[in-house]
Amino acid sequence: MSSSTTRPRSLTILATTSVVAAAVGLGATPASAAEPRPHGAGGSVLAGPFAYEPYDKRLSATATTLTATATPDCQEAVRCEVSAAGATPSSGGLRPLAVGTQPWPSWVQPGENVTVVFTTVAHGRNGGRAERRGSGDPYILRPGPARTKLTAEVRSVDPVAGSAVIAGAATKGARVSIGGQETVADTTTGAWSIPVTGLSLGTNQVTVIQRINGVEYDRVTLSVVLDPPALTPVTVTGPATVQPGFANRFTGTATPNATFRVLDASGTPIIPGEYRVSGDGTWAFAATVPAGATEFRFAIEQTAFGRTETSELFRISADTRTASSGQR
Repeated sequence: MSSSTTRPRSLTILATTSVVAAAVGLGATPASAAEPRPHGAGGSVLAGPFAYEPYDKRLSATATTLTATATPDCQEAVRCEVSAAGATPSSGGLRPLAVGTQPWPSWVQPGENVTVVFTTVAHGRNGGRAERRGSGDPYILRPGPARTKLTAEVRSVDPVAGSAVIAGAATKGARVSIGGQETVADTTTGAWSIPVTGLSLGTNQVTVIQRINGVEYDRVTLSVVLDPPALTPVTVTGPATVQPGFANRFTGTATPNATFRVLDASGTPIIPGEYRVSGDGTWAFAATVPAGATEFRFAIEQTAFGRTETSELFRISADTRTASSGQR
């Protein structure tokens, strides 16, 4: 694609051409504007230099290159050239451009217009300098699909597994990554989703990066909070009764993989050391019930996910008939 404006040229001292671009919203037109009349080189060189608006502004573009040129207009100058400055809605201000044909600057996104303002720069014999900025700034579209700003949010968390699902939107077909995990945004909707593992309880900082054609376009950092999950209440599944004077085996359920201690009513361990609840949430321990006891009382103190909780005090009645007969 291309755009240009051309005017007849009268006698003017001209020199090399270079380009610099300008901000959008300065009365831009699609590649052309009313041009000033070129000025002749009359009078004494010592009276100048004088700069006038550049003319014959030309912009053209391909998928990979931008070409920007204009003709400067000076009077009583020993050197006359054109410069410019340019911007897009997302560039954050003026950015330089090279004169002639150049690769598309990274700050001009596909599907975005860049407005170019040309300025005549006149140089005098004794170091004098004059500038005149053009009006009716031309603009041109960079070919290609528009890019989408990356968004990301926490969709779900699993504190027990230390994982979360992060999802959002990106440029269609862009690569989105979190650490070593990567996916491709949907080519129709731009939607993406990545399951993230290896998270810790508490607050985790996660950075999501969008890459287009192998180059980082933008990134988002968000916090993934894994609150310690509630502990599974302790239950006792056996035995129904205890046999005084013998070692009895006790079973039940609690939080999978938690550690636990067996305590008496005062909180003193009945059995030394710690035990571990199995992965399926079941636990077991053996303890000798004193001879003559009418019941066995104990509580389970379990610890998991940084939390410690003590169960209710369990009471299991003694089988006095078995005790009196001396049988297990």
